[in-house]
Amino acid sequence: MNIIIMILISLSLCAQIIPQPQTVKINQGLGPKQIKVQSHPLNFIQQSLQAMTDIHFVSKREANLEIIIEKNMLKTPFFKSDESYELVINPKKIVIMASNEYGAFYALESLKQLRTHFEDKLPTLTIHDRPRFPWRGLLIDVARNWIELTTLKKQIDLMATVKLNVLHLHLSDDQAFRIESQAYPKLHLNNRDKKFYTQEEMKELITYASQRNIRVVPEFDVPGHTSSIISAYPELASVAGSDKPSIKYGPHDEAMNPIIEETYIFLERLFTEMSTLFPDEYFHVGGDEVSGKHWMANPEILQYMKEHKISDTTELQFRFTRRMESLIKKLGKKMIAWDEVLKEGEHLQSVAQIWRGPKFAKQAINIKMPVIYSYGYYLDLQLSSESHYQIDPAEELNLKKDPELLWGGEACMWSERTPDNLITSRIWPRAMAVAERLWSAKSVKNVQDFYSRQNELAQSLQIGNPQLIQKIQEEAGNWELPKEKIAQFLNWLEPGKFYSQHRYRVINTETKWNMWVDQIPSESIETTRLNWLYGDWLRKRNKAQLNKLKVIFTEWHVISMDVLATKQDFSEKEDLVALAKYLGSLSRIALETLDYLTKSEKPGGIWFKENRTKLGMIGQIRGGLQIGPHSLVEKMVNKLELGMLKSIP
Repeated sequence: MNIIIMILISLSLCAQIIPQPQTVKINQGLGPKQIKVQSHPLNFIQQSLQAMTDIHFVSKREANLEIIIEKNMLKTPFFKSDESYELVINPKKIVIMASNEYGAFYALESLKQLRTHFEDKLPTLTIHDRPRFPWRGLLIDVARNWIELTTLKKQIDLMATVKLNVLHLHLSDDQAFRIESQAYPKLHLNNRDKKFYTQEEMKELITYASQRNIRVVPEFDVPGHTSSIISAYPELASVAGSDKPSIKYGPHDEAMNPIIEETYIFLERLFTEMSTLFPDEYFHVGGDEVSGKHWMANPEILQYMKEHKISDTTELQFRFTRRMESLIKKLGKKMIAWDEVLKEGEHLQSVAQIWRGPKFAKQAINIKMPVIYSYGYYLDLQLSSESHYQIDPAEELNLKKDPELLWGGEACMWSERTPDNLITSRIWPRAMAVAERLWSAKSVKNVQDFYSRQNELAQSLQIGNPQLIQKIQEEAGNWELPKEKIAQFLNWLEPGKFYSQHRYRVINTETKWNMWVDQIPSESIETTRLNWLYGDWLRKRNKAQLNKLKVIFTEWHVISMDVLATKQDFSEKEDLVALAKYLGSLSRIALETLDYLTKSEKPGGIWFKENRTKLGMIGQIRGGLQIGPHSLVEKMVNKLELGMLKSIP
């Protein structure tokens, strides 16, 4: 095989596996056309083999895939277990070597991706792979919106594909308590929707996850986010409230009473039960967003604070956290809590989960507390894969001392705006960006290469957005526009970012998730690619790229005219018509700006004033949706006003 073919295969290989392996050596020749393997005694390894395309089960003598496991653990995975593997593809044989079955499982996941990409033309190669960080998680909030057990299993399968190894279940919040408690049955029976996981169902899920090297870490959020607990057991409240869980989203003032012994008796009995159900050595107690208002509204708590010289509610919560840490340690577990539990000058022997920024991670590490990084990994903000991919916890913190205290990170999917039927398309494929950042070498940073691999893997896993297709089909009869033209228009739309949905409709547990914004993908890939194209043009001054930009900007005008020229007869037509008009206006501004930039000419101040006003209108959110490339055109106008671009050939 000549050097050019080898380079092409190497590039093609790197364009497939997610997360990208630590080292890949491409050899000459091709591997076996057919994969033949002996049935494996470990059920989950056998299932992984069966999921591979075009595999043949044969006798040991006939097999050309050999799986060598140094020692089977035959128990649930644990933190910092060896996840490394070696995958060797020779012309006549494929060999997997790992110290335990979980490393072998990951090797099979990599082989599956190679097989899907290359089919029967596997290149000969050697992969040595291991994770960069030991904690690579996904938080799923099942409290705000109920998530079916089958849906959780699907997330586990997808997590395993990209080598995420912790499923963090947020099981309790103001809106519901989602796990059966035999010690305190009113907790789950009081849920407004009556939905919860039985303990047997949770055991089944934990087993299912452990067979894919995924640990299940439970979170029971205290002392805040406890409206559901307090509604079932009102004697624990700081201020009397409702007898039903809240239907509202967002921070609440409700909090458990931290000065009465009944609170700690309750939590010890509850956590004892739950620590038996969840075998993992780590146990999350929340601790976030405690406003302290209900504590300050309780005369007995105020008197207690005065007598014990407690200066504020932050110190009161820290005392509560100390009790929780002692309790979790007594149960043989290690405590995790959100970064609000940190208190300057005080030490905890627990793990801090960071969501408010690197400052708090450094604060934790300064007192020798390990950290799990979630800042920049909130999937519910509906940001792009690129924005998550660019967050490297190690670079964010730049640790000179104690780098081993950075354990890794977790992507977080809070479910206030994400019911069961939408959660897969809201998590994936963007969670792949976090998976690669936490597994692959820190030098792996080519975002366009990542998107290429992400797109191919997402297609092979069929994790597009079927709800969007269904919505188009349902509404097409009321919209005199071919479905492919509807899709062209929608490709340039995105949901409003961060928590902008709250501005245009009431979001609570009773919200109906049937609007266009609920189906549109979180990221407009067309917009992302356009950003790259514009950036490349600025760097290279290439005429072909310039022409591509002109074609795209002109297409916006055509799309706008197509939408506006047809009849629409459905509930959100006013918003979509407004967005179509915005896209047409954006087309004109983009083309004019591009023309000025190309000629190195600068229009007068009136042009800038008028078009900035129009851009302000175009950037508005309508029906929860926004024009994806609006911000790019704003950047182009800024570039023009600064006059930084020289003449383009």
